[in-house]
This record gives sequence, C-alpha cells and structure tokens, in this order.
Amino acid sequence: MVTRINNDLQERLRKAEEAENAVNRLGGLAAEAPVLRHELARAQRQQGWDRARKNAMEECNRKMETVYEKQARVPQLLEEVSTMVSSLYQLFKEIDSQRREALEQMAIVDRVDYEAELTDMEAEQEAMGRDPGSVEYLVASRHGYARVKKMMDETFPNFSYLKDCDMEDPMRRDVAQFILAHVVPIEEISVVHNAEI
Repeated sequence: MVTRINNDLQERLRKAEEAENAVNRLGGLAAEAPVLRHELARAQRQQGWDRARKNAMEECNRKMETVYEKQARVPQLLEEVSTMVSSLYQLFKEIDSQRREALEQMAIVDRVDYEAELTDMEAEQEAMGRDPGSVEYLVASRHGYARVKKMMDETFPNFSYLKDCDMEDPMRRDVAQFILAHVVPIEEISVVHNAEI
C-alpha cells in the first residue's frame, strides 16, 4: 500500500512537473503574445499603407500620363489661338483706324458747319450794327467733339466693335474685351458710339 501511494505520488508529481514545464514553456510563449500582437498589427498596417501608397502612385501615374498627353496639345493650340488673336487684333486696329479717319472727316463737316454758322451770325450782327465778335463763343459752344460724336451716332447709329457677336459666353467676352482693350483705351470704348463695345 505504501508502494502504491508512492507510485501515485510519483505519477502525480511527474504529471505536475510536466504541467509545470508546459506552463513555464507556454508562459514564456504567452509573454510574447502582446509583443507579437503589436508586431502583427504593425505589419498589417504597414501592408495597408504600402497597398494604399502603391494604388495611389499607380493612379497618380495614370493621371499624369493623361496630363502629359493633353499638355502635348498645348503648343499647337497656343500657336493657333495666337494666330487667331493676332488676326482679330489686326482687324480691330484696322476698324479703329478707319473709324478715327471717319471721325476726322466728321470733324471737318462740323468745322465747315461752324464756319458757315459763324459767318451767317456775324453778318446778322453787322446788319444789326452789333459787334460780330460777340457771337464767336456762342457758335463755338455748339460745335466740337460732342457735336461730332452726336453726328456720328445719328449718322451711324448701330456701330459697335463687336456687333453681331455672341457675348453671352464669359470667356469669349473676356477675350474680345482683352484684345479690344489693346487697340482702344477702355475709357474710350464706353464713350464711342452708344456705349457699346
């Protein structure tokens, strides 16, 4: 019976020692668990970042390929637009030059009218025995730039640099005004003919 007790005790001791060894072995392994969890989470985050970085870089490369393809068209389009802008600028200059020459001719008409009116009024003043020089300022006040402009507006009422142009589109309007401003001073544009461009 003593032998049996010893055998039981020895068996239990052996199992307890095995369990103790297993616990010691698993305890060391268990102590690594928080570190391993942290490293695994970090590795998974890094994989996510690497994947997101790779996807974003691929998309960036695709977008930039499109950008380069589109930018390659810019030199030709800029050349075409520059040619058209230059043509429109030259046309505006020719229109403005001819318009100024027409204004000069209308100013001659006004000057002739001034001379005729002054001569008639001086003759009237002399016939009434008055000083003919007194009417000169009165006649002059009825002539000059304001009258020339009025005669131009009455004779050519619909003049506009951009007549019959569709100015609804803001870009078209801005381009036209930009080019026109290089030909005619902007303050003059609003003064000349019906305050239209």
